[in-house]
Amino acid sequence: MINGNLLKLLSALSESEFRKFGKFVNSPYFNANAKLILLYDHLSDFYPDFDSLELSRQNIFRKIYKEDKYVEGTMFYLISEMEKLVCSFISQEKNTLSFDLALLEDLSKKRIDSLFEKKYRSFLKKLDSSNDSDNFFRYCSSVIYSSHLDNQKNQLTKKDVFREEWFNPLSELIKYFLKRILTQILLLTNYNRTLNEKLEIPFVRKIMDLIESESKYLEQPDIKIIYHLIRIHIYNDEKSYFTAKEFLIKNGKKLGRLQINEIINSLLIFCFNNMINGKSNYSEQFEIAKLRIKFNQLVQNNVIRIDVFYNLFMMAVSLEEFDWAEDFLTKYSMNLEQKFRNNAVHYGNARIFFYKKEYGEALKELSKIKNFSFIHYKPAVKILQMMIYYELKLLPECTDAANSFIQFLRNDKLVHTDYKKVYDRFIKIYLKLVNVESSKRISKLNDLSQTVKNLKEMLISRKWFTAKIDELEKRMKNSQTKQAI
Repeated sequence: MINGNLLKLLSALSESEFRKFGKFVNSPYFNANAKLILLYDHLSDFYPDFDSLELSRQNIFRKIYKEDKYVEGTMFYLISEMEKLVCSFISQEKNTLSFDLALLEDLSKKRIDSLFEKKYRSFLKKLDSSNDSDNFFRYCSSVIYSSHLDNQKNQLTKKDVFREEWFNPLSELIKYFLKRILTQILLLTNYNRTLNEKLEIPFVRKIMDLIESESKYLEQPDIKIIYHLIRIHIYNDEKSYFTAKEFLIKNGKKLGRLQINEIINSLLIFCFNNMINGKSNYSEQFEIAKLRIKFNQLVQNNVIRIDVFYNLFMMAVSLEEFDWAEDFLTKYSMNLEQKFRNNAVHYGNARIFFYKKEYGEALKELSKIKNFSFIHYKPAVKILQMMIYYELKLLPECTDAANSFIQFLRNDKLVHTDYKKVYDRFIKIYLKLVNVESSKRISKLNDLSQTVKNLKEMLISRKWFTAKIDELEKRMKNSQTKQAI
């Protein structure tokens, strides 16, 4: 196969972008190498997957150069030039605002004032419809306009001294600063939750106090939404949750992909924190997660993120939406990166088989899982394995699996403390259940039943535990009745 980076770049282009790139390649202004045109024409037959044995360097060389003797250096140079051309195209296609700024700055320096004013107004209109998420381009344009006024100061009247354009750079700089630092704080709060709970975030309280003391900053929608997302992460603030949710539902179709995902992730964190503290609302959590589908954010560049896939599937399972879960698994598993498919497919199949009470088939699926490529699948597999062993009444295996899980949690450094607490709680209740099954003592069953009923915190598979306790009660009552007879 030819250079992986080149094919990744090309497959990441949308259909319209790929066609535009074809025109870009054929333009003598951007490309003077006729062989690159032939290379584009050949590769276009395999867009977007580029999954063919015909894409070997040798085959492409023969197609383009019409020679049997393969020359590695020539092919390496051609692919390298094509990669540079794609990067140049993406740069121009995605950074039109940068080019516009450069033009404005040059027009100002050359004192072509009428054209500058015209292009400046046009640039502001373009900004209104663009994704200037951190206010950078608006700040830069205000600096250029202020400089433009300064160049004209000998022609200005006293009224011009009070024009807002003189003060815009400072105002836009403050917005730019706040958006950038809030974005960084939000990123670090994510790291704090998922990677390093001891991570200290500098200035967070001072920045939040500044925004809260100056209400005008919260009048800016972009600043307001990031502010509320941070409050969700740090304080699990309910008011901020509903503010962010309302903002997403109202503006979702106008927002960029990254912002939609950031909001949905934050809303799900709020739901998860409540769930850990015993305030679970799985239906609400599932509806939030499905907003990715509503706003067409589930699959990007033919790929679905493993954390998004895992969370949606597990929420459907928690709500016993197994038909939905099975359809989801079938429809989207092939959109996962190759390294995640083994875990996702076989665990998903095992979950479906478990629901259908086909426990042997469920164990077979779990045995097909190779290395764990996503952090949450190993605990999930261990939990499902323990539940299957119990259903099959393999009590020694139940105890061994539970002890193995305990050892894993002690040694693993990646699983967050909050998750470990939830897993520990599951293991304790599970071992009590196994003990009741083994001893058949009604006093232990009553104790277990009360423990589960009184437990306010999150308990994984609470419905399953409740069902198993009910089954034990019926069996023990039937046994007592038979003995009495």
